[in-house]
Amino acid sequence: MKDIFGLSGIGTYEQRKVANYKAGPLVIDTVFASDTGLYETAVAHPDYNEGKWVIVEEYATRPLATAGHKKWMQKMSEPILPDELIDVSGAFLAGMCDTFSGENEWRRMKRIPK
Repeated sequence: MKDIFGLSGIGTYEQRKVANYKAGPLVIDTVFASDTGLYETAVAHPDYNEGKWVIVEEYATRPLATAGHKKWMQKMSEPILPDELIDVSGAFLAGMCDTFSGENEWRRMKRIPK
């Protein structure tokens, strides 16, 4: 089968993973993202974006990604969670959303406690 999307060389999740943290409903995942060529930390929590992923930080190197992952673990484990998370994705699709959304409000994920 031909690799028409150029995805055969991106590696498995396990190969791209930097760290993964789960505590109750909270999941923080840091991986190398093939669509941006950067490492990224994403947060999934039911109080934000209906529990769907929010890419909260991107990094150029694995050591920066490791430090960033730890930072987000600490931030999201505080007794008082942030009022909002900002999706910082540099992916092509995110850029398209920016083009058509004006003020990019789609990137602001307000905290709505469950």
